[in-house]
Amino acid sequence: MSRIAGIVHQGAKCVEREKEILSSFFSCREENHEKNIPYKVYAFSNGAYGREENECAEEGKKDFIHANGECCKNSFVLLDGYILNKNFLSRYLLEKGADISPNHSTEELLFHLYKFAGENFWEKLQGSFAFALYDGEKNTLYLVRDRLGSRNIYYFNTPEKTVFASTPRMLKEEPDFPCEIDEQSLWDFLSLQYVPRGTIFRKVRKIPAGAYAKITFSERTFCTVKKWWKADFSIKDEQPFADSCALLREKLFASVEEHLSRITAGHVPGIFLSGGVDSAIIGGIASKIFKDELKVFSMGFDESSYDERSQAEINFQYMQKISGRGEKGDMQHLIRLVPQENSFAVLERLASFYGEPYADASLLPTSLLCEFAKEEGCTLALCGDGADELFGGYERYLAMGYLHTVDEYMFPAMKKLLLASGKMLLSGNGGERGVRARGKRFLESMAKSGKERYFAMICHTKEEDKKRIAGNLLKETALSPTVENFDPSSLLEQGTGKCLKERVSELDIATYLVNDCLMKGERAAKNAYLDVRAPFLHGDILSLSLRMPYSFKEKKGYRKKILCETFADLLPPGLARRRKKGFGVPLAAFFRQNWKEETCQRLLDGVLVKKGFFDAAGIEKILQEHNGGKKDHSYLIFSLLMAELSLK
Repeated sequence: MSRIAGIVHQGAKCVEREKEILSSFFSCREENHEKNIPYKVYAFSNGAYGREENECAEEGKKDFIHANGECCKNSFVLLDGYILNKNFLSRYLLEKGADISPNHSTEELLFHLYKFAGENFWEKLQGSFAFALYDGEKNTLYLVRDRLGSRNIYYFNTPEKTVFASTPRMLKEEPDFPCEIDEQSLWDFLSLQYVPRGTIFRKVRKIPAGAYAKITFSERTFCTVKKWWKADFSIKDEQPFADSCALLREKLFASVEEHLSRITAGHVPGIFLSGGVDSAIIGGIASKIFKDELKVFSMGFDESSYDERSQAEINFQYMQKISGRGEKGDMQHLIRLVPQENSFAVLERLASFYGEPYADASLLPTSLLCEFAKEEGCTLALCGDGADELFGGYERYLAMGYLHTVDEYMFPAMKKLLLASGKMLLSGNGGERGVRARGKRFLESMAKSGKERYFAMICHTKEEDKKRIAGNLLKETALSPTVENFDPSSLLEQGTGKCLKERVSELDIATYLVNDCLMKGERAAKNAYLDVRAPFLHGDILSLSLRMPYSFKEKKGYRKKILCETFADLLPPGLARRRKKGFGVPLAAFFRQNWKEETCQRLLDGVLVKKGFFDAAGIEKILQEHNGGKKDHSYLIFSLLMAELSLK
């Protein structure tokens, strides 16, 4: 995982000053991290550009030297990520007569593809990437993000220049950084735990997933942003279930093998293993095809309702059994607990590192897991991310289907009676992950329809609770309810999916997967400088998922049906039907115990209260209700805390 950055001016500039500023983009990392990562900054006539040179980055020259020694004047490519079909594309260029050096870097490959195939060459790429390409001849900058948005690029424009970087924290080092907070983004963040559109800063932009920005420098700076990919469920393959299973098995085995082939000599790959199906499948495949040493990593909690160590150990032992490696001793299962003690400092470091609020609490164990793997000598690890979105794994898909049936067949009066009875039975307080809380969310969703129903299932803080802690600055701003902002393309009603559940999946791929799951993975991996890869998100598997009927993914409540049946030989008995726990954190206990004093101090005396975004008296009341056990406000408190730690 290599952070990239650049400053491009309309015309010639004193580049030494730009190099100095750009160096601060990378050196700002050192104050929050034990290990200083080397970086290189280059100058050209219109500014400067740079990238980190860590062991996760692909080797190769970063300038574009032709075979005859002539440079591509004042042009550059900076890549964060990897291109899986690099060898295929290299052969394509050679067949086209490209003057490309024998030991070319991936960056050089991208530049030549641009020269031969034009602007949309990125449609040919398979992998996980975000890159910047500057064409000195045309004085044009391209910022490009992969299909699913697994890597990020942020940028801002002024009348004289464009500044871009991998994180907002890096951009903050630029003297002209526009630090004004967008009130609507902050409001939406409190409900979703991520910023659904744009960034938390009013004039800072983020390239959307599957999109690119074209910035042309002339007398004025012109910036256009266009989508180059979006999920399309409208075209279906007409093949039997058994054939789809065989093809899925072939493609996923190939994906895992392709990723593991990138391991350099002397390095041991890691596998992130939970108690669930997805990571067990990836681990099972890896244990079968990778014959050298493997390290398997799991995290656990002291609180049993969050702890998956016992099931993870069962999954690991089954990996050993099916691979025949039980007695060889070349596959280790390494387990670590998420501690309450000292974890607040880890949280603060994670928030400060990225510089924009993000409040999915599973960031904490995921980051500790990445650091754990890095400590054990891994430079690359595989995870099971993406399977739930692609293969119908979430409970909300079932819930949306059940409630749609209720709407069709239940009389309104009977529905009203059911809602009233359910609310009485589920009255009282309980943890956010408990049966009572889940039942309440289901009933609240039943009372709604369309996107309001789906939003009720994913919303972590209601509008009325946000109003309780709103300061004068938010009260005086014309804010729209978050439900109006989270689905800007109206995918739930107008998406390409053939059925409601498929359109929910389509919406999740466009929003939750990009802004929550993959954002978490990128932040955790970048913090640890570990290359974490998700074989389920390979382009071939993504395409296969979009084209298969939804009935292959879920049928009569059996979620991820095709995964569980295709890879039944890799799963321990009973795992396929085991209830999903997820990778949550016992926030309620943390806030009432070890994090209590620190949280109160940070929130009540924080910069966001002092600037008028939040009201100290409202926050204090929320904290009192939570700490007294009257209500569980874990999600709201955590969102407030992560906003404060990120923006201080």
